Amino acid sequence: MHYETHEVPVKVKPMPITYGERVTVLYNGILGQNPGEEVYVHTGYGRNDNWRMVKDIKMEKTRSGWEASFTVTDDSRLNMCFKDNHNRWDNNYGKNWSFEVHNGELGI
Repeated sequence: MHYETHEVPVKVKPMPITYGERVTVLYNGILGQNPGEEVYVHTGYGRNDNWRMVKDIKMEKTRSGWEASFTVTDDSRLNMCFKDNHNRWDNNYGKNWSFEVHNGELGI
């Protein structure tokens, strides 16, 4: 599927993502476009092909899109994809979204 928009469907702030700090995820993808739908961010840590500490976090609909905030609880990689209340998934064409997590130490 090709999208004509150049808008990034997933944004995370603050960047870089730091272990132990709170992040906010903004989602503007293919899910959640119809009234009454719910969207969840499905998160896990580790390699993209072997997630640990997996959980679903319900997102809130805002003027900017779907948002959820949570504390980063592992210093490996933060992986995520999205699902709705009809069990439809947006997993970035099987690649998910994967972010490096910093441990908060300065590399001086």
